[in-house]
Amino acid sequence: MLGEGIDHRHYFREELFSHLGWKTGTTETVEETEAEFELIVRGVSYGEFHLRIAHTIGTESIAYKQHNAMTRLSWGQAKQYIAQPDLIGRTLSLYRDEENPTRFLLEID
Repeated sequence: MLGEGIDHRHYFREELFSHLGWKTGTTETVEETEAEFELIVRGVSYGEFHLRIAHTIGTESIAYKQHNAMTRLSWGQAKQYIAQPDLIGRTLSLYRDEENPTRFLLEID
């Protein structure tokens, strides 16, 4: 869980994923990047996946004003491991590698 007072609409782009090389995406209001994620589901490592991340930068949109997620992760090849009904209700934790801040760990308990 994010700490109290942390605005998730900005945190992921400006803090967690700030070390990545962002570029303008499909529209002027979307930035995109990619990163390496190790995926661990219930103690089993499924390896590393190169995943796309998109962030909507506009702060005047309805989505922003409704406090919706502005940063999105596209699951790509990892989808087959996480799109499982028995994972509903479980906790996903996201960690940034302290030695290499361009690498991440996704862990589902």
